[in-house]
Amino acid sequence: MRSHLSYELSLVLLLSAALLSGCSIKGTDSSDPMEDDLDVLDKHVVEAAREVPETKPVPESVIVEATTPPIAVTEPAAKSDLPDKTPTDGEKTKETVGLLNPTPVTPPQPVPAAAPAVSMVISWLTDMEDAKRQAAQSGKDILVAFVANDSFPWSQRLDADVFSRPAFAVIANKSFVFVMVDFPKTYSLTPEQAKKNTELRKNWGVRSFPTVILADAHGRPYAVTGYRNVGAADYARHLESLLQVREQRDQYFSAAYGTEGMSRAIMLSQGLRLMDEDVVLRHYKEELSELRYLDPMDATGLSGDIEFTPKLDSLREKVVRLIRQQKDYDGALKAVDDFIVYEAPIGEHLQKALFLKLNVYANPNPEVQDHGAVIKLMDQIIAINPLSEQGMMAVDVRARANALIAGPKMTPKQE
Repeated sequence: MRSHLSYELSLVLLLSAALLSGCSIKGTDSSDPMEDDLDVLDKHVVEAAREVPETKPVPESVIVEATTPPIAVTEPAAKSDLPDKTPTDGEKTKETVGLLNPTPVTPPQPVPAAAPAVSMVISWLTDMEDAKRQAAQSGKDILVAFVANDSFPWSQRLDADVFSRPAFAVIANKSFVFVMVDFPKTYSLTPEQAKKNTELRKNWGVRSFPTVILADAHGRPYAVTGYRNVGAADYARHLESLLQVREQRDQYFSAAYGTEGMSRAIMLSQGLRLMDEDVVLRHYKEELSELRYLDPMDATGLSGDIEFTPKLDSLREKVVRLIRQQKDYDGALKAVDDFIVYEAPIGEHLQKALFLKLNVYANPNPEVQDHGAVIKLMDQIIAINPLSEQGMMAVDVRARANALIAGPKMTPKQE
């Protein structure tokens, strides 16, 4: 009768008989040639079967003709015929565990929560007090943009190329609260808003548009920059690099408060040197006064550097007066050259003095306007130190002059 069974059913029945009788499958006498393949069964299955208590052999009458589809070999073999016994942990061997228990299924892992969405637009405030409250709550710094978007081309470019771009907003929104201080000509602000803007511009010493100033959550400035022709994402990264000024400032000031005497003076001077002299004079008067008390001989050299700023302001006022009131462009250039000879400034101080010549070469008066002279002046400034704030500004001005010379085909880099 077994010769009519499929190979798979023969295998299952033989295995069941072996488990019940305790005999070896290998010793089964069969004329079916396919049964020779049973010799390759894992010997561990037979050994595991011998551990089952001996029972009576299954009568031959129990074996009946198969009337159902063949059973796959991978199905459990006559599991219901096994004794109702659950082995203890000590009795379970590697083979029986693998035979009786299926491979454990790894439970589904929880899906991580989605990151909070980052706004792709800038939300501008117009009041510093509101900005300080938001900055304190969010742990961010404050970006203040002094602009004239309706009348100054470079304010318009900063808005179009940077502030209005999602590439800028996605990065900068993580670090800043934004305040726009506008000075329009074609439309009017409320009298209250116009007064606030004028007072803030005066107190912060803003002389040109656009000017971008970074301040901490208390509204205390620490870095000044402007338009850069680098694209929206790179401009945002430039601002993030300026955040390090505030972080290092806080570290030096914190170290200074834990020391006394000259050590305290050194820490204060290091913190103040991170910032522009004009920012220090306007917003760090208390620290500067303490430094002068601790270091009356100016061993740190900071006081001398700080005193250069009022001298430069006087030169700036003289140059502007010669140009606007007297139209004496040659006199303005000579005033800058005389100042450099007399004061002998170096480094960034020299760069700032040379920048005043830009009031002549970039003057709207076509009789004196000279883009070629602007490029030569910027090359001179860059050669002093291309990595200083003044040097990087000179790179941008030179790019603008080249664009004006090249004509409308040359456009700024965009994201």
